[in-house]
Amino acid sequence: MHTHPQHPRHTPAPARPSNSGRAGLLLTVGILACGLTVYFGGRWVHRQFAPPPEERKTVQSPINDVEWQDMQAALQKASGAYRGNVGIYMKDLHTGRIWEYRADRTFPSASLIKVPIMASVLEKVKEGAITLDTQIKLTRRDRVGGSGSLKWVREGTSLSVTEIIYKMITESDNTATRMLIDQFGMDYLAENFRKLGLEVTNITPEGMSLS
Repeated sequence: MHTHPQHPRHTPAPARPSNSGRAGLLLTVGILACGLTVYFGGRWVHRQFAPPPEERKTVQSPINDVEWQDMQAALQKASGAYRGNVGIYMKDLHTGRIWEYRADRTFPSASLIKVPIMASVLEKVKEGAITLDTQIKLTRRDRVGGSGSLKWVREGTSLSVTEIIYKMITESDNTATRMLIDQFGMDYLAENFRKLGLEVTNITPEGMSLS
């Protein structure tokens, strides 16, 4: 019995993708990238599609000129008839137009003082002196009557700057305000008020005493 040596069966190598296949693949990718790449004349040719022109967005003022004039007249009439001191400063942030009514008069700031206090604390964050996560402890001295819920929080509780500012602004929390005043000091706040352009805005400890 004769045997014949087994020769390995020849398996043809897989066909390489043709240039047209490569071009088709790159064409798809190129279109997604806002361009076109093809194999032509023995070399790759790329053409970039021109991007579509950006649509210009026009910001419309919430009220037109007639409505602005009507509102201005109504406010002036109501202010003139009111038996008390009235001061109004109104600015349209879309157009920049301004209307004032005795805006340069001095008034007690009441809880509006909390807005420049917040701005002054955020300036410290911007400078890198503190972060919004910096912890401040609530002390007995910080407890202030009136609005806000922090006056019921246990002494020694640590709160972040973010939490304290949030309470001061959303609840008009007097204890939160006192915590920030004690932390950064009256002198710093008064100095920063001037940097903010608040030339006649003052902060005094009398308005933050226990009640």
